Amino acid sequence: MIEILKCVLHITYTNLDATADVPIIACAKLVHIIGIFFSELSNSNPVIRQAAQICIDVFVELTGKSAHKLLLPHRDRMLTAIYTKSLRVLSFPIQVGMIDAVRYCVSLDPPLLELNDALLRLLHEILGLTDANDVQLARGNLRQGSLEIIKLRVACIKLLTASMPMMDFFSKQHQTRQRVSS
Repeated sequence: MIEILKCVLHITYTNLDATADVPIIACAKLVHIIGIFFSELSNSNPVIRQAAQICIDVFVELTGKSAHKLLLPHRDRMLTAIYTKSLRVLSFPIQVGMIDAVRYCVSLDPPLLELNDALLRLLHEILGLTDANDVQLARGNLRQGSLEIIKLRVACIKLLTASMPMMDFFSKQHQTRQRVSS
């Protein structure tokens, strides 16, 4: 299915040259479709998240622009949705999707996210999720939530690991850095 989507994007956008004067309508359509894929980076379904990442990579290849440059116009809209909600009140798949989206943005070169108070609060919340015991996370139904808890912890660790190079925040806080890396 993802291969079909890639083929459709290649056929539709093959003649797109980032350095040429692209008609305004074509440029607007490109910005719109990239916004759609960008919003799907935080989807609760991992297959959809992977497809969105692959499609963004296709646009990087077709336009010759970096993912950072393509996603920048949509950054604030997506981050507002992530930063304004406490992760703990959301279901596990939605938490994993949001955390994975932030990890993707942090992993870009250059990172799409800026080091600010909202990102630091999110990273501390994620560190708290990683450290929390299973009973606290499962909200009373440990047996049903154990697989989701593992997926959540893996997503948290991946984000914390991905965020370490971009921030010297952890280097200033040795105890936090040790907790992240252990």
